[in-house]
Amino acid sequence: MVRPRRSLIDLLETHPACHLPFDVFLGRLPALRPRYYSISSSPLARADTCTVTVGVRTYRGARPEDRAVGVCSGYLEEREAQSTIYAFVRRPSLPFHPPACPREPMIMVAAGTGLAPFRGFLQEQAQRQDAGMPIAPSILFFGLRDPARDLIYGDELRGFEERGLVRVVLAPSQSPGTERTYVQDAIVRESDTVQEALSAGARIYVCGDAQRMAPAVRAAFEEVVRRHEGDAAADGWLDRMREEDRYLEDIWGNAGR
Repeated sequence: MVRPRRSLIDLLETHPACHLPFDVFLGRLPALRPRYYSISSSPLARADTCTVTVGVRTYRGARPEDRAVGVCSGYLEEREAQSTIYAFVRRPSLPFHPPACPREPMIMVAAGTGLAPFRGFLQEQAQRQDAGMPIAPSILFFGLRDPARDLIYGDELRGFEERGLVRVVLAPSQSPGTERTYVQDAIVRESDTVQEALSAGARIYVCGDAQRMAPAVRAAFEEVVRRHEGDAAADGWLDRMREEDRYLEDIWGNAGR
């Protein structure tokens, strides 16, 4: 029987009679790919500090007693304070940053650690506000399992709300006594507010899973436009938004981060 996540080491331990030369073993190992994380802070808040937000991924091994963690997330979890981390900064190919004009509203959509870039966005808006700039209020749709356990940066988000920078709409999928909700459901439920922001020239930013969340979110926004402006307006709406850099996605698949 083929077991999931069974490594070459597992096979060698199961079949000790198999003698594999070390150089052959090394040659059979796949090359590690870079792990990319969105920066979750703004240089306007602290120019000497850069943060990332990492969820440690845990997997079941070939045997019930085995526990495997994500290569990079597990590595970061084990680092002590003040450790040196070797990394590089990659300039994004899309303009995934707050609008140059602070009066332009944002609609941000995230699930889990996909919140990371939007924490930085809101820090930047807060600094602009402190400098006396008028800031357009934005909307953040945040998907999570249970707000009682999974509301990361909760105090900061509440602070941004109190300053009038953003309205946070939670979409809990596993909260006791609460209807299962995903971000795409919340977007359609808040269609009037979403349409008002779009009419004001809002940019849409999506950060999260590429396989399930991102397509569902696209369909949700198209449904909002269809409800308020009709089928003709919804046809080609997403393409037009992308051409104008008003629909931007920072999404990833199952490769791990």
